[in-house]
Formats: sequence, C-alpha cells, structure tokens
Amino acid sequence: NAAQTVEYYQPYEAHITAESGYALDTVSVTMGGADVTADCYSDGAVSVPRVTGDLVITVTAVALAPENLFDADDPDVVLRARFNSSCTLVAYADGQLVTGFIPLAVGETLVLESDKAQNTNGYTGEIVCFRADGTVTSALTNQATAAGGWVWSSDKKRGYITLPERYSNQSFSGTVKARLCVAYEDIGNISITKPSAPPTWDA
Repeated sequence: NAAQTVEYYQPYEAHITAESGYALDTVSVTMGGADVTADCYSDGAVSVPRVTGDLVITVTAVALAPENLFDADDPDVVLRARFNSSCTLVAYADGQLVTGFIPLAVGETLVLESDKAQNTNGYTGEIVCFRADGTVTSALTNQATAAGGWVWSSDKKRGYITLPERYSNQSFSGTVKARLCVAYEDIGNISITKPSAPPTWDA
C-alpha cells in the first residue's frame, strides 16, 4: 500500500501478502459503501481504476500447518549415530539418527516430535549448531532434559528448544543451521517444525 491517500477519480493500487506462516483467507473491498471486490481484487492485488468514494479493504488470514523440516531421504541424515563431546559424528545404536542441516537462528524454536517414546539411551534432542561456512558454533549436549534449553512433554514423545544467545559460556549468535540427534524406539514418524512461538503444552 504505497499510497496513503488518493484523489477522487484517480486510480489506486495495493498488494496484500500474509506474514510468514500464514496465508490469505478472505479479502473484501468496498468503495463508498458498495462491495467492489469482484471488480477490483484478484490474487493479492487491489486495483481500482477510478476512486469514487472511501475505500475499505478487509483481510483475514489463516495459519499454515508447520512445515516438517525433517527429511528422511536427506543425504546428510546419518542412521545409528550421535554427536560426541567434540561435535563429531560417531556410531551408536539402532533407533537413533542425526538429522540433516536445519535452518536455525538465536530466538527461533524447534519442536521435535515422534509417534514413538524416547529411547532410553537419552540422546534425543542433542543439538549441534553451525555457522554459514559449515563450522561448528557450539553444542547443547544435555539431551532429553530441561538443561540446555530443552522442554519435554510428560510422555517424552515431543520436546522443544528455543535457541538462546548464550548457554553455559557458549555463544550461539553466529548460528544459521543445526543438526539434531534423534533417539526414539525404532524411530517412528518424526517431525521437526519451527513454530512462530514456543508450544504451550506442559512439560
């Protein structure tokens, strides 16, 4: 909406977009109290060739289902592996994998879920963060506990972490992507999503 005002009998144009995580649902345009939506609106664009009265544009949006950031076919996914204290991938056990690289920055939240219970080896949720050049920023290695920023549901099938700027004398300010260690009973169906705000379910 580049124009704040428009003269009578002059054209008016605006372009409507939804914020990230949302999609346009309904748009209506009235001019001088009359509905002109059918003539003046299409696919996010409002175009009025000749303004003859006050314009009112009303918009609603709907939240999109979060995209699953975990791709089992990603070539960077490593089965039966975890990160060690040096942030190096090492072989471990069945029912465990390390994800590919997931976009992540300070202040953003990742939600990890499965339809299986957590594996008792305790490595679910181990996270290593990376800079744009692929080098390691830092690691949060207190898996499956509230330490390191993780919050886990009581059934231990889901957890979330909001990446802090600093934790335990480590800085995450250069983080642009991360990899998670996922350890569930025979893995199951995994989803990793990035909501606009942390979940509200109880730990």
